[in-house]
Amino acid sequence: MSLAEDHEIFHEPFFRSLVVLITEIIDSLNCLEKWISERSAFLEEADEILKDIPIEVQRALESHNDESMSIEALRQHFEDTLVGITKGYNKHKQQLRDRHREILTLRRQLVVLGRRQEGKLSIVMATLPKYFWKSSDPMRQALEIGDAVKKCKRKLARQADNMKSVEGFTRVVEAGIWNCRQLLRRRTVDEADDELEGKADDRDSPLKKEEGNKQGMDRRVLAPVEFTSDHFV
Repeated sequence: MSLAEDHEIFHEPFFRSLVVLITEIIDSLNCLEKWISERSAFLEEADEILKDIPIEVQRALESHNDESMSIEALRQHFEDTLVGITKGYNKHKQQLRDRHREILTLRRQLVVLGRRQEGKLSIVMATLPKYFWKSSDPMRQALEIGDAVKKCKRKLARQADNMKSVEGFTRVVEAGIWNCRQLLRRRTVDEADDELEGKADDRDSPLKKEEGNKQGMDRRVLAPVEFTSDHFV
């Protein structure tokens, strides 16, 4: 066996650890990209629903007929919708923190990988000329790993930018949840005030008093939506 055949650069273990690490980083980046896509879809859907709630509330308060959903059913529907979105939002927030840590870890790994690749390339460049008649595979592998590191850095930078967009959309949904909660509470308070005013005005009118009582019963059904603090952790 010749000296060239015995040199480490011509053997598979020389680059094995780098190949394993770059493969793991690529897999992590693909998972991160998929997560961002899924979360963006969730936030977009939640935002659309939250935009519809004020419209539905207004319709419910302005139109009461036999064919429309009852006030109580609407109240429960709005409450269930907000609770469902809030649960998904809380889960999303925890995952968002985890993904931020993952991005920091990937950045550190790529820095380490880049340095190790440069070290391997230096060894190859210093050794290979002595065996010019031997295979140039070590140089090819070293350069390919270097290209892979650069591609991963660019992809990570893109996903980091996408994460900023997700963060911005997250704040929009958070504000939407809060606004809808306050809207429902404000609407029910206004309804209660209207009911009291109606009773005072109609005190001397039996017919109006009867009509006011009927409307008041409908309005009292739409109670304020109460959320426990853990919904907004």
